[in-house]
Amino acid sequence: MIRLIILLIICPQILLGQCPTSTVQLNSKADVDDFAIDYPNCTELNTSLYIEGADIHDLTPLSNLTHLHMGLLCLDNLLLPILIGLNNVVTMNGIVLLGNNLLTDLQELNALEKVLSQFQIESNLSLESFSGLEELDSINNQFFIFNNIELTNISAIENLEYIGGNIILTNALNFLNVQSTHFVILLNLPLEMHLFPIMEMDVIQYRIEAECLPC
Repeated sequence: MIRLIILLIICPQILLGQCPTSTVQLNSKADVDDFAIDYPNCTELNTSLYIEGADIHDLTPLSNLTHLHMGLLCLDNLLLPILIGLNNVVTMNGIVLLGNNLLTDLQELNALEKVLSQFQIESNLSLESFSGLEELDSINNQFFIFNNIELTNISAIENLEYIGGNIILTNALNFLNVQSTHFVILLNLPLEMHLFPIMEMDVIQYRIEAECLPC
């Protein structure tokens, strides 16, 4: 009986210890590697995950993660060419991908189904397509697409069924000119959207903030 009581006391502590309980900041390759060593059984992270490091080029040690309940910020990782390591993540509370200049697509987000808050894709200067987001069916808040100057293809998000906030597209001359037909995807998806209405435009009934577009 004593042994049973001890096990009942210890086991919850072991379960709680599978993941960190404070914000996770990975600022170097060593930090990424150490996460897998320190939390080998962590699958559902209940704290924010920040990834920002000058020498981070591989996220494979994060491969056990399936749910990011407080979201992901992946910022200014200039040596990170792909997001392998996030390929098992099914839901995120929110996601910001900003300044990851070697990313050309989002193939490693191929398991992602739901973003429970906002989705921001900004200033990833080599990003050409949203390939990898084919399973994404809902974004519960804003969908920001900022300053991805090589972006020409968003056809991967055709399966989106719900966006709970505005779609905001900025600085997308390449996108609108080269693959303007793909912008129609945003307008024709069977979405429940709250979009910025614009006036005096008959064809596109939504606001496009594209600073480099000619008037």
